[in-house]
Amino acid sequence: MTYLPLYLLGLLVTFYVWLVVSRVFHELVRGIAARLVGYAPRTVTIGIGNVWWSHRVGRTWVEWTPAPLFSQATLHMPSQLGLIWRWSACILAAVATDISLLAAMMTAREALHTAHPVLPLWTVPILCLPYAQLLVTVLNLMPVEIHGESKQDPVFYSDGNLLLALLWGRFSDVPGKMVEHYVKSVRAYDPGFQKQDSPILTHMPPAIWRRFLEVHLDSASGDYDSVVWHCKRLLHTVDFAPGERARLLDTIASIPVFHDAPELHHRALRLATQAHSLFPDSAKLRMTLGCLLIQDGRIPEGLALLEPVAGLERLTKAEQSVCASHLAIAHHHLGDLLETRYWLANADEKASNLTTKAAVDRLCVKVRPFVAQG
Repeated sequence: MTYLPLYLLGLLVTFYVWLVVSRVFHELVRGIAARLVGYAPRTVTIGIGNVWWSHRVGRTWVEWTPAPLFSQATLHMPSQLGLIWRWSACILAAVATDISLLAAMMTAREALHTAHPVLPLWTVPILCLPYAQLLVTVLNLMPVEIHGESKQDPVFYSDGNLLLALLWGRFSDVPGKMVEHYVKSVRAYDPGFQKQDSPILTHMPPAIWRRFLEVHLDSASGDYDSVVWHCKRLLHTVDFAPGERARLLDTIASIPVFHDAPELHHRALRLATQAHSLFPDSAKLRMTLGCLLIQDGRIPEGLALLEPVAGLERLTKAEQSVCASHLAIAHHHLGDLLETRYWLANADEKASNLTTKAAVDRLCVKVRPFVAQG
């Protein structure tokens, strides 16, 4: 009886470790399947609940939470083409992994019992591992949704829930929404852009698909030289509509605006000028070029482009915040304390997430002391 607490502790630790290992296998196979069908995991979360640890492995963020009963992956999906079958393949590969592990463990347990009818007591936790695998396999196949504080969109779907949703056509409108999102993003540059104007919305060759995927992955991992290379290859390979060309040019040109990439500044300024010449009334292109001009020390030219668009609702909160940061930098160069203080406060107010706040702090590192002293 004196060994019972240690025995129970060993049983719980063994169960917990296997749950983590099982979820890692589950998501590893899902990631391999995703790459084979043209997707790639952006974030892999082992467990549910608050994230206790995260680390980037290659170009994928791996997160660990204290309750490894479930796991999930957020996939990069560079196009809407074949969304349903590609998504289904990723889910079924992960489910097949769970079932295969369970079958192998049950077979091994029976074979061990047959060969050795009497086993030491310390082997019992190991012999019970198939039941831990059975637990996570059943839970993952159940139609489970877990909601956050908002009670609106679920923050987690089990694979069983996703499979049922795909069978019932719950996500049948997702491809259409992705097309609408893409068209809307291009209209930020070319208001007259239509779906039929694009050569990639109805057919995307595999090589082009992979190139778009690499742009997504490299942007997320901060490999901006690779982003530039893939965007330029896309521009040289595909006869994009003018709005799509402007969007890709702005993808490159905006990197030094939002991130610490001074080595790309001169190339970005040249490409931003080229994109702005295509659509001089685009608020996004005016913002990108104006910010780059201010970084280049061409304050009057930058102010002329930025000030008319700084408060437009067409820009996202992050864009408005970065735009205000550059206006604060410009007025700091001009020695105008009141305007500098106004735009710095505006930038801090519009910075709605940690990434944007970090960008504002980086951009305004010399501006804050100036405002504080004034």
